[in-house]
Amino acid sequence: MDKTKKFLKITGIVLVFLFLGLYYTQGNGYYEYEQHKKTVLTEEKIRQFEQDVKDGVPINSDKYLKEEEVNYQNKISKISLKFSETIEKTFKKGMESLFRFISKTIEE
Repeated sequence: MDKTKKFLKITGIVLVFLFLGLYYTQGNGYYEYEQHKKTVLTEEKIRQFEQDVKDGVPINSDKYLKEEEVNYQNKISKISLKFSETIEKTFKKGMESLFRFISKTIEE
C-alpha cells in the first residue's frame, strides 16, 4: 500500500507541475505570440505579393499561401502507432469472432 501512495503522490505532483507550466505559458502570452508570428508572416507575404505585382513577376498563389508542415514523428511515436494499430486489429478480430459466435448461438 505504501508504494501505491508514493506513486499517487508523485503522479499528483507531476500533474500539478504540468498544470502550472501550461498556466504560465498561457499567462505569459505564448499562444498570442505564436498567433502574432503568423500575422507577421502573412503581412510579409502580402508585401512580397505586392512587390511581385509591381515587378511584373508571374503570380502563383502557392508561393504566398504555402504553410509549412512540421513532422513530429520519431521512433517512439512510430512504435506507439504500430502498437496501437496491432491492438486495434486484434480487438476487431476478437469482436468479430465473438459476434459470429453469438449469431450462431442465436440461430440454433
